Amino acid sequence: MSSRETLERQSVILVVDDDMTSRALFRESLIQAGFEVIEAEDGSKALQRFTETAPDLVVMDMETPSPDGLAACAALRRLPQGQDTPVLMVTGRDDVESVNRAFEAGATDFLPKPVNWALFSYRVRYMLRASQTYRALRAGEETIRYLAYYDGLTGLPNRRMMSEHLAQALRQVRRSKRPLALLFLDLDNFKSINDALGHSWGDKLLRQVADRLSQCVRSSDLVSRPGAQTTNPPVFRFGGDEFAILLFSLQQEQDALLVVRRIMSALAAPFVFEGHELFATASIGIAVSPSDGDDLRTLLRNADAAMYQAKQKGRNTFEFYTKSLTRICVERMKIEAKLRRAIELEELKLCFQPKLETQSGRLVGAEALLRWNATGLGAVPPERFIPLAEETGLIVPIGEWVLREACRQLQAWEAVGLPVVPVAVNVSARQFQRSDLSKSISTLLEETGLSPQSLELELTESAIMADVPRAKGMLQKLSELGVRLSIDDFGTGFSSLSLLRCFRVDALKIDRTFVEDLPQDEDDSAITVGIIAMAHSLGLRVVAEGVETESQFAFLKEHGCDEVQGSLFGLPVTGLEFAQSLDDAGPTLRFTLPVQRRVH
Repeated sequence: MSSRETLERQSVILVVDDDMTSRALFRESLIQAGFEVIEAEDGSKALQRFTETAPDLVVMDMETPSPDGLAACAALRRLPQGQDTPVLMVTGRDDVESVNRAFEAGATDFLPKPVNWALFSYRVRYMLRASQTYRALRAGEETIRYLAYYDGLTGLPNRRMMSEHLAQALRQVRRSKRPLALLFLDLDNFKSINDALGHSWGDKLLRQVADRLSQCVRSSDLVSRPGAQTTNPPVFRFGGDEFAILLFSLQQEQDALLVVRRIMSALAAPFVFEGHELFATASIGIAVSPSDGDDLRTLLRNADAAMYQAKQKGRNTFEFYTKSLTRICVERMKIEAKLRRAIELEELKLCFQPKLETQSGRLVGAEALLRWNATGLGAVPPERFIPLAEETGLIVPIGEWVLREACRQLQAWEAVGLPVVPVAVNVSARQFQRSDLSKSISTLLEETGLSPQSLELELTESAIMADVPRAKGMLQKLSELGVRLSIDDFGTGFSSLSLLRCFRVDALKIDRTFVEDLPQDEDDSAITVGIIAMAHSLGLRVVAEGVETESQFAFLKEHGCDEVQGSLFGLPVTGLEFAQSLDDAGPTLRFTLPVQRRVH
């Protein structure tokens, strides 16, 4: 027996007819065709049997009493489970009006009497197959709708769904004169968590965040007037680590803070996965309609601007939109547009800051630092354009330019006979993740004829920890080229002693945040001493950056830090000015420590 025949034999047919003989004929024909049959002698019992058994098809006589077949069919269609069940209406009438009345009542097909019993079972099979096809299409449509309007990872409605609900909510705002708030939320440092622990952990975190956000705004009257219920979903996922929350019928704009504080409190609790704890904070931007806009595009733009401002203020906080933020966003877009042409317009330049051996004062290297003098904007601080370059991906071509320019400068110093020192270049996480980095470095060294030891690559902890096996392979390839390798901003990421032993690096660079409060801050002092001891146990050099005072330098020297760098010994200068320093230092490249801080 085929699977199709098995499906049909399992199908249940409800026969409704007040004539016992007619029911017997229907029953016998259907049983011989392999169907299960249940019967009802009037419309009332038909509805009862339908509710109890949920048949796959109904054969209904139009003249059935109490109520008649037409009324019974219409009542059946009003039942939740009766909307899609096929109904074959049977009648001795053959006039067009009767046929029209049958279809208006909800009949699927019309069967005239006398019944052609040889074709009857085939008609039922055809209707069942058509019904199954229709239901499959309906299920497919529901799946497509779900995928179109809901996020597959968290189950939250998505941006498209929010657009539709917001349009409805804004109409309500105009009628009720009660404000609506749009909260735009972005998790802080989510990329670092994703890179360090893997996407599976990142997905688990996003699902738990979605659950907590939903719980925070589950009560529709949380901030609205008493009794103001709404069926609109309030929490949406936009993709990545971005979420949006709609708050309806506020008494006043400041009421949104009730939810914001609840959200921040909910996210403050640790997220637990397989016995491990993770902590996640969020930056939240708030835009209110109608004062901050009365359409999705405007509200979302303004909430995003407020969220960005919250990030700039240190993260784990919130910010209401103000008109001044529009100016900030416009300025940011202007900077991005100009940054895209900075290389082409030759607006970028490298400056060089000396690195000195702590004990002897000997110049042992320099760090290449990027500077940008933009047309119409003037000097743009690195802390303003470097993060923007990383966000937009421009850091990759800019990073390639920095590497090539640093090598060109080394060539220029060699060409005039100056004693060349190694130059350190920062490599962004995006550059490091590219599979062709070692190849491009090798090609660059071949083209310039530089000694690999004259180039040092500074890599951040987060870049290395994003994919440890891949990082080990890439560091191996770079080390085999002969270039120096160091871990920048050490102490701010996720590395451990056991992992450091696996990496082929030459130095650790203590982040300036640990140096700035030396030696007064006991915690920073202990961390710094610990990093120095750990690095030396692994045979690594230690470099401290951001050294600005003699007391900082004295502390680092006392505890064996190998190299120092900072404004106490010289601010970043152009290649030509640095060449003068090399010439002045002479063959020994020795500086007098400490020197007076120069003002530029």
